[in-house]
Amino acid sequence: QYPGQIVLLHYNGNARDPVTASQFFAGHWIYYEGCKATQHIPAVTGATRIVVENAKLFKKNIGRYGNLNEDIGICALGNDGKPDWHYSEQVKLLDVDPDQNVITVQRACYNTRPKAFKAGNTWLAAHVSEGPWGPVSKKPNLLWYYNHSLLCPKDKNGKTCNDILVKEMGSLFGSGGALENFDGIEFDVLLSEVTAAYPLGERQADTDADGKPDNGIVNGINEYSAGIISFCRALRKTLPKQKLILADSFKKGHQRAFNIINGIESEGWPSLGDPRFRQWSSGVNRMLFWSANCNRPSFNFINH
Repeated sequence: QYPGQIVLLHYNGNARDPVTASQFFAGHWIYYEGCKATQHIPAVTGATRIVVENAKLFKKNIGRYGNLNEDIGICALGNDGKPDWHYSEQVKLLDVDPDQNVITVQRACYNTRPKAFKAGNTWLAAHVSEGPWGPVSKKPNLLWYYNHSLLCPKDKNGKTCNDILVKEMGSLFGSGGALENFDGIEFDVLLSEVTAAYPLGERQADTDADGKPDNGIVNGINEYSAGIISFCRALRKTLPKQKLILADSFKKGHQRAFNIINGIESEGWPSLGDPRFRQWSSGVNRMLFWSANCNRPSFNFINH
């Protein structure tokens, strides 16, 4: 409509600041592999010492600036022995004593209430997180990973993380929405693999919430990648037809929603981390491929 200009929302598709996430359910996030509490946890406020099976699963001094401790989800175990995030609490890690298998946490964080949990029937797992991306002076939070997997647990209304996020984006870009006059959205790091953005280290992610590590791949199927495709397809159906949907694609594990989204951002050229342009042809090929296989209208660009 106005080919000389374009206005896109640049939005993190991987993760979110938990203070802006009240509409999401505890099971809508990805957690690392966790462990059980071996003693009862009382429903109290303030700092609480918790005895766990393996305190080494919880990390201090992490994040972009190395100055934050992990956020941890606590939940009951269901009759099937798997984490039940419908009865849960969010806490902040204060200290770790790996020799005694004790962690100290700040209770009832992120608009949750302190709850009582039983020894041997309680699961604790750290959030898979990234960032923070704000300046350290603002004391930003770690960002929690969305569980885009098709096996993401559902909230009490039967909604997955993707369902909630699609509805939110639809309300922003639809008629009367705050971003009604924007041309669309560019999802930064809306990737097709859990590990594609930042290595998770020695721990793995649990995306189907069964308490076991899987890094998004269950029974040989990348359910996380399938969930990303499903999310893009649902969002394309929800947003007005003329609104553009873009996402990063400049290396393995990045966006693969061909014929669904309208294009890509190449962060760096030919990719981020190739300052000597050794893979020039791969950058050209990627742009040509996406130009030929985008939903129309198409828009691909380089952020260098």
